[in-house]
Amino acid sequence: MMLGDVGDVLLATPALRQLRDASPDAHITALTKPTTMPVLAQAGLVDAFLPVDKHLFDRPTALLRPGVALGLLRFACDLRRRRFDAVVVLHHLVTLWGTVKFAGLALATGAPMRAGLDNGRGVFLTHRARDLGFDAAHEAEYWSRVVAALVAPHPPAPAPSRGAGERVVSPLPVQGGELAGRATSPRPVRASRRRCAPHDVGGMPTPVGGEGALPAPTFVVSEGAQAAADALLRAAGLAPDPPLLAVHPGSGAYSVARRWFPDRFTTVADALSCRYGLGVVLLGGEDERALADTVIGHMRRPAANLAGRTSLEELGGVLRRCALLVGNDAGVAHLASAVGTPVVAIFGPFNHRTWRPLGRSLVVRADPPLPCMPCVNRGFSRGYPEGCPPRYCLQEVTPAMVVAAAERLLERP
Repeated sequence: MMLGDVGDVLLATPALRQLRDASPDAHITALTKPTTMPVLAQAGLVDAFLPVDKHLFDRPTALLRPGVALGLLRFACDLRRRRFDAVVVLHHLVTLWGTVKFAGLALATGAPMRAGLDNGRGVFLTHRARDLGFDAAHEAEYWSRVVAALVAPHPPAPAPSRGAGERVVSPLPVQGGELAGRATSPRPVRASRRRCAPHDVGGMPTPVGGEGALPAPTFVVSEGAQAAADALLRAAGLAPDPPLLAVHPGSGAYSVARRWFPDRFTTVADALSCRYGLGVVLLGGEDERALADTVIGHMRRPAANLAGRTSLEELGGVLRRCALLVGNDAGVAHLASAVGTPVVAIFGPFNHRTWRPLGRSLVVRADPPLPCMPCVNRGFSRGYPEGCPPRYCLQEVTPAMVVAAAERLLERP
């Protein structure tokens, strides 16, 4: 049961792999939103889908509408007819209404085994992994613990996330860890300073610490989607081979408060394009196309705008051709790590311990952190997804910090 957005489902794929490995003969059905089905379509981690539009009943008052209530009743009856043996709930039970929804769906299946996170509200669960709050572990680690609760009798409690893949950097405090086992990983890009004008980005201290242990998400790009992605790149004047720099200045629909400032993305893209001879491609959804045009409009170097012009699978194909993604805390960053592309992710109001990209990635955030950070997903609270209007935490992130993080990834084998 995964009713989150693209990034949420991607971070659940390591747990789905764990479940598949533990029960190779099981028939696994994903109850998820229609918009996130493509995340799992090619991965071989699930056998079937049960799409549900969770937004129809985001609030209790939605059930007062006869059409919504009747549709939900029919869906519950369909769940019962399928005779599931087990239900795995990959969600935090943050709000009372959310708990009622997940409990209702889980109990409607009639499954004798129901696994999930328990923060004191999981009385409907038969197999529990302890929820220690958003600050205590990464989402991928939590979902691995939920699967372990189902397939093993006594799983250990989640360890603090800094022991599961966090590298401390000043002022780049988090490292997601190396991506293992990808034969087509981008090659290191060597600097080329020819014809480059001076710019205002400076150096940074060298990262220290060890590599992470959490596996990267899984996302499979079909041959057809890769061919379509390559055609888009050629049509935009970009060869479909590295070196390319991907930039994602958007953040998805859930919270625009995660967006760093367009003029700063411009500075970073120009600096990296000039220094390393990278072609630049702007990515995102259709609603982010104008934002990408704003970034390109202020750039000194040429760039292509593919925002809104790709399917999810084609977006993965474009990212596979890039040496690096620089972007906000959003699903595109998790998609990049899932296809093996290094990521520099800019974090502001959201909790980096919970949502940082895995694989080969660096998080850039205010250092030292502001007292209000994070204001979303803190402890056991959902927090304030829209943050504060000034977005002080993002103002503290400079282009120099982001360029320095990109250099560490571009120049390291």
